[in-house]
Amino acid sequence: MSSVNRTQLGHYTVIAYSKSGAANASFYLDVQCSRQTQLAFTYEINTRVKEKKKKHHQLT
Repeated sequence: MSSVNRTQLGHYTVIAYSKSGAANASFYLDVQCSRQTQLAFTYEINTRVKEKKKKHHQLT
């Protein structure tokens, strides 16, 4: 992020999906304004991956 201001502070969530599952990251953006803008992040990451079902073959 290169150009932010105080109106953009708050909670954000990014979600990504694929054939294998999904992942999301939530974070809080705190913008501290001074001569040089500083960003502070706190975040949490969650992932869900689908397990491939194994085919069971019965021998006869």
